[in-house]
Amino acid sequence: MENQSIKKNILITAIPVVFALILSVLALLMYGTGEDGIRHFNRYTARISFSIFIVIFALPGIKFLFREKFYHRIEQNQRYLMLAMLIIMLIHLGGIYYIYQILPEMPVKLSTFAGGGLAYLMIFLLFILGRDGKNNESKGKIWSFAMSFGLYWIWFIFAFTYIGRLSRSMMFMPLTIFTFALLFFRIWGILKIKRFP
Repeated sequence: MENQSIKKNILITAIPVVFALILSVLALLMYGTGEDGIRHFNRYTARISFSIFIVIFALPGIKFLFREKFYHRIEQNQRYLMLAMLIIMLIHLGGIYYIYQILPEMPVKLSTFAGGGLAYLMIFLLFILGRDGKNNESKGKIWSFAMSFGLYWIWFIFAFTYIGRLSRSMMFMPLTIFTFALLFFRIWGILKIKRFP
């Protein structure tokens, strides 16, 4: 039973990571290792990470729209989903580092690095604190605050990134709207939980 649980946890983490690696390699093969290829590399890794984040951030709303079993299945695997997101974002960080190597004239914003660095720290924190099917009870107010702060900060970084890119291309408008809809969906779910615990 323990071996089956370990295998399941490995699969939950490995599947999105392998998928991200395949897309990243394809991006480099199709667009090369120059600026265009690395930008696609970074785009794919960021989108896959965001997809994982959507599922975790939307959990309160998911609880009321879908079957309870589906909700608990995600909740119990929260830690390993966050681990997958952490690994993919580290791959993404490698892409960011590389693009600054090939484009040394690219401006470096301290606020961007500070905010992004804190987001990486929050992803790691959520991996450490996340539920894993063995200990699903809240650990008190400090634990709840840490989890909430981490999730909302990561949401803020994604939202800030997409809003910032609207000035360059309106193709980011759907993602921006979706990111804010995701926030409202989570808040709606939390209010429902408080009303119908």
